[in-house]
Amino acid sequence: MLRSISSSGNVALYPALCRWADDSLACTWYEYSSPVEPTPSDIWFSTSPDGAVWTRPVRVSDGVSYNGGASLLWQSADIFHVAWHSWRTPGREPFSSPRGGLANIWLARSLDEGRTWSPPIMAFPGIVGSKYASYAATSDGRMWMAFEEVSSRSVKISSSSDGLDWTTPVTVVEGGSNPDLFIDWDGRFHLVHAFQKGGRKGFRYLTGSDGKTWESPFRLPSLAEGRPLSRPKISLLDDGRLAVMTHTDGWGDRVNRYEIDLNEDKLELHIGVEWSAGNAFWTLNSLSVFSSEGERIQKILFGPIREGVGEEDWLVSAVSPLLGTTHPVGFDRPVMEMMRELGSPETKGLVYSDQTRRFELPLKPGRYFLEIVYSSWIASVPAVRFYLNAEILESVLPGVRPDRCCLIVVGKDGEPSENPFPRDDGHDHNRPSRLVRSGNGPEYWGAWTSFAGEGVRVVCGRFRETAGTFEVIE
Repeated sequence: MLRSISSSGNVALYPALCRWADDSLACTWYEYSSPVEPTPSDIWFSTSPDGAVWTRPVRVSDGVSYNGGASLLWQSADIFHVAWHSWRTPGREPFSSPRGGLANIWLARSLDEGRTWSPPIMAFPGIVGSKYASYAATSDGRMWMAFEEVSSRSVKISSSSDGLDWTTPVTVVEGGSNPDLFIDWDGRFHLVHAFQKGGRKGFRYLTGSDGKTWESPFRLPSLAEGRPLSRPKISLLDDGRLAVMTHTDGWGDRVNRYEIDLNEDKLELHIGVEWSAGNAFWTLNSLSVFSSEGERIQKILFGPIREGVGEEDWLVSAVSPLLGTTHPVGFDRPVMEMMRELGSPETKGLVYSDQTRRFELPLKPGRYFLEIVYSSWIASVPAVRFYLNAEILESVLPGVRPDRCCLIVVGKDGEPSENPFPRDDGHDHNRPSRLVRSGNGPEYWGAWTSFAGEGVRVVCGRFRETAGTFEVIE
């Protein structure tokens, strides 16, 4: 059965898993300080002798700003290392407009099996912007780290003898992101990363003998069940096949369009929440009204307070009406500086809310088309309800499938196979760790974020291959 690793009840995401001390497991993840809100987050750590019972989590980071994307390495004996990226630009929140505070990689080390941790230090102070660190080590104990440099959007690699002082990073891949590094027992380097070129997205795999020279990359599958995949994590199976843990990425903006007949001199829109794990918040990106002939009458973008505009001109409360396109609209929540950098104009100004909101537009009676662009927070399954002049427009969108984790196994002949997991239960499951070999025969451990049940938590499970298919052992 699946075992819960995080135990606070707060939103917990993005686990990194490793095996240590025979068959024991260790895990690190990042966790918001709230069960529903995108509040500041920290890195946490826990161990287990068997994957069933986990120790009380210990905080690794120091409670400053937003911390995420952790990587974990057991060096030897009692020594663990954790690397993660943290937004600590002075005076800037991580998602603030126009660009947001920069993320940089920070490190901490434990010398007592993870009970206590050293104060965090910055890994590469000479680099302006770095994230998504990935640890690995060679058999002689030398540590290696692959990471993404933000400014050049390139994958770099560095090494260290103690995990504190690192060599000058060198570029492995231009135009890469989200790298994950694995070194096998023969000392061979394996690297997978995401890339985007023009309209194409995908994964690439590289291998090399020394961390300096690399063979020509080849593309890995980046679709499962017809949906794009995200955040690859690499390991090798016992027989040398490549195993990449990833997940379908259905999170993003949704466009809802409605044809409406208005019998009043106003359009009153209510947006509320149908709570489910991970979806206690919705985000409103834009609201547009078109005439029956298709001409845009109004478009209202929801975004951060702009420089030079008084705050009183931007705030919108649950009962305050909109006054038209010339009246700018802003947040009515403490997170008004937050802005996700998702790459499209529609998704760069997201309004977070866990409350029902009422927006009112002055319109003459007639037929209109209404377009709402919105997102649900963290999870891919929308949990938002729309009302127009007290009549329900639409509830949870039909036909939108929840995210699932996926294990891609590439055989020695280069042919990949997809293994989605766990079984579709109507909830989101994503952000998995890499596979970790179990001491119990041809079995493996994995960890991921589960949105099932009461909250968003980090869970783990064992995998077994049967007739070429990997399944979670319940």
